[in-house]
Amino acid sequence: MKKPTEDRRVRKTKKALRQGFAKLLNQKPAKDITVRELSDLVDLHRGTFYLHYKDIFDLQAQIEDELIQEFHDALDHSCDIGIGNDITKHFLAVLEYIKENADMAKALLNNNGDLSFFQRICDLAREHCLNDFEELYPNSTSELYEYCGHYAVNGSIGVVRHWLNTGMELSCEQVAQMIGRMVLDGVGVLKSDMQQREK
Repeated sequence: MKKPTEDRRVRKTKKALRQGFAKLLNQKPAKDITVRELSDLVDLHRGTFYLHYKDIFDLQAQIEDELIQEFHDALDHSCDIGIGNDITKHFLAVLEYIKENADMAKALLNNNGDLSFFQRICDLAREHCLNDFEELYPNSTSELYEYCGHYAVNGSIGVVRHWLNTGMELSCEQVAQMIGRMVLDGVGVLKSDMQQREK
């Protein structure tokens, strides 16, 4: 009976530390955040921090690994529900996940975030985009898929950053539809290439 209480306490502690870390990361780089500063912010003893993390960078790495896995799961779930010709389903799943983790997403995608984390997000999103493009526009070239993947991912991340930085005033559905239209219009070159190859 005691273990669930301990688990709940640990989850609550980690959540407080992560929320505090996100708040500080929105103000300055991780290298400038101290354990004392974070512990004081969330009203925890430094010893409590060290029960769970070696240092600030270990905290950041664990948060990033969990977010990458959850992001991957969100993308996989959007695949499971079927895409057909509606690529916005992928964007909606991702945007809903980002909204649930808005403080941390904003912190990690801003200028103080970890560039390697940003690259991992881009690579994962691009992999899913390439799969979608190959399904929607078969018979194009791998080179063209790659260029369109970079275009779609970097453009989409720019829109998501703007959405986060402006208080997420639009709904996830509105932004998903907007990104979906932008991406499909922008990568229309794949459709043209496919049509030319079919002649």
